[in-house]
Amino acid sequence: MSRFVLLPAFPLDTRMWEPVAGRLESAGHEVLPVDIGGLGHSAIPPGEGDVDLMALQVIAAMHDASWECANIVGISMGGYVAMAMLRIAPERVQGLGLVSTRACADAPVKRAQRRAQAEQMSAEAVAEMSISMPATLLSMTSLRSDPQGALTIGRWISEQKPLALSWCLRAMASRPDSLITLRNAGPRPVVIVAGEQDNVTTVADAVHMQAASRDAGGVPRLVVVPNAGHICAYDAPKAVTSALLELT
Repeated sequence: MSRFVLLPAFPLDTRMWEPVAGRLESAGHEVLPVDIGGLGHSAIPPGEGDVDLMALQVIAAMHDASWECANIVGISMGGYVAMAMLRIAPERVQGLGLVSTRACADAPVKRAQRRAQAEQMSAEAVAEMSISMPATLLSMTSLRSDPQGALTIGRWISEQKPLALSWCLRAMASRPDSLITLRNAGPRPVVIVAGEQDNVTTVADAVHMQAASRDAGGVPRLVVVPNAGHICAYDAPKAVTSALLELT
């Protein structure tokens, strides 16, 4: 039996992990989905947006569950937080799952875009995101085969708090480069998952993380999921679960 902490993508909460969580539990493992950054049921951390503050939320949730360590699995923004945990509390990270994410910091243009979006966040902006973002987050295969999935993702986005989304955007914009964190982490189980049809992060991003983890002395596993988009844990939960089970 292994333990898994599951961290969601922006701008969603841990409901996006339900298909994977159920499969992990059916395989006999314990699962702790953790909302972060004011998304879902979590509180907005005090102060400016900072991935380290979200990592502290995860550590608090693990403490409340009496979990000293676990496999920390994050998708997209959740991956940034997983790498922050590796940096500030490596003893909590038994294994690391990095799904549809990247280790490098934002380029200046992207950083400015996030900060501008944070400044303009409002209820109206959230409503617009709920309509436009599902097509970015899901694969073309999923959009064609399961139109209801886009409606579900849109509804989950619409239920997020504007202030939380603004805070998370600032946190992502200010995050540090984590390649050095991966290189200095020491050997531990690492699984990196990329969606073949992901238009947000790329397989090249995954390869860079794999190389950095290999430099730490580990044997990181890279899995590219066919017909999956950015939130491949929702697109292809069976394949993502199979990849994460390699951490056990």
